[in-house]
Amino acid sequence: MSYPPPSQGQTPRIEDPWQLAEHLLGRAPLAIKPVGNGGWNNHLFQIKTDQGMVALKRYPDNDLRGRMARETSALWFLTAHPPTATPRLLSLDPMQNAVLLDWVAGEAIQSETADHATIDAMLQTMAHLHQLRHARGANNLVAASDAVFNVESAKRQIRHRMRRLDSARQQHPKLHDILCRLEGLADELIPRAHEQWPCENPLPTALRTLSFSDFGFHNAIRSTDGTITFVDLEYFGWDDPVKLASDTLWHPAMALRGELRSHFCEQAVTLYEESGDQHIRKRFATMHPLFGLIWSLIVLNPFIQTGEVAPAMVGTTDTKRLEAQLAMAHRYADTLKTGCHLTYHPALTPEQES
Repeated sequence: MSYPPPSQGQTPRIEDPWQLAEHLLGRAPLAIKPVGNGGWNNHLFQIKTDQGMVALKRYPDNDLRGRMARETSALWFLTAHPPTATPRLLSLDPMQNAVLLDWVAGEAIQSETADHATIDAMLQTMAHLHQLRHARGANNLVAASDAVFNVESAKRQIRHRMRRLDSARQQHPKLHDILCRLEGLADELIPRAHEQWPCENPLPTALRTLSFSDFGFHNAIRSTDGTITFVDLEYFGWDDPVKLASDTLWHPAMALRGELRSHFCEQAVTLYEESGDQHIRKRFATMHPLFGLIWSLIVLNPFIQTGEVAPAMVGTTDTKRLEAQLAMAHRYADTLKTGCHLTYHPALTPEQES
């Protein structure tokens, strides 16, 4: 395949991963292999060098979220304030939308293998990030992707996600049905949240925390010595601690249940309460259903016919997958009025729960 020549003054894009790795390393790699399927946000490669393994990560060119800028600024900041539970940034080229990182050897953590040590490692990382809110350079970091600092910003996110799904309603009557249900819930939950937290001003800076945003063991590697490294900082930035904790509880890839769920929920809220956030329990009770409503819409992303969804799901005709996402959205909707369930997670089917 040939590519048009770059315009004058523009750095030519290096398409070949081998050449890109050589460009960032400053020498030829010994071997290279892709990792994963190049899904939602990036392409990842394992690079073998004469000094060991490194990771090559390339971000999408049409990235409106600034994933590379968020991740690299977060890694620089965290490296300056150890201990860190993240990879080191080794090299980068913003013109190529690519970075080299430490290769983290180990195994991905599954919900079935998560234990108290896993949850405690997450809580320790959250506590460290919260301590760093006063550290040098922290005020240069931006808000986390989709940060929420009051009810109104949550409302805007809900309406925005509903609009993105509008174009698919005509082709999918069952999608129309769940959206009608979620719109009805929004009309009930948003006014109730406004009554419980009527302040229109954003959450004071002193009560905010630094957040991975997409946080959990689904973005973590456990090394052979038991060390857990968190590997995805593409949405990193300032956020309400309530959103960090609530998103972690709602995230389909986490699916915390039973005692692990109650342990994380209580310890996370206590962490921020003890740091001076006296109203976090009330704010959590107010906002948790709204964040659940947002997740009810996120799980419907496979219906979106734009480049904002994973390449494998654009224009999908996988009827079973779409039906599963619809069923999951309904299970999320079932739980929105009942608070923080400690034994059940709506991402799981009844068969998976049993």
